[in-house]
Amino acid sequence: MKDPKPSFSVNVDVTNPGQFFACCGLLELAHRLWPGAEGWFEGDRFNVLLQELEEEPMMKMHYASQYTEVARKPGARSKIHTSHRV
Repeated sequence: MKDPKPSFSVNVDVTNPGQFFACCGLLELAHRLWPGAEGWFEGDRFNVLLQELEEEPMMKMHYASQYTEVARKPGARSKIHTSHRV
């Protein structure tokens, strides 16, 4: 079987526990938005394959974040950078 092409992927240092668990959270989020989502590590990338895409993955995550309250310090910014592949 041919390796599946991921819907999106992120750079990751799998030896960093924080980044490893962040990938677990990303997969959990993807699974909640797209049931059946699959994730895997490949070199220095964490790949996510989504089933039955209805819209751009990053747009759906953006819309979902509008309805989720996240406690963080005022003015804090995310330092996660994604490499979007569709």
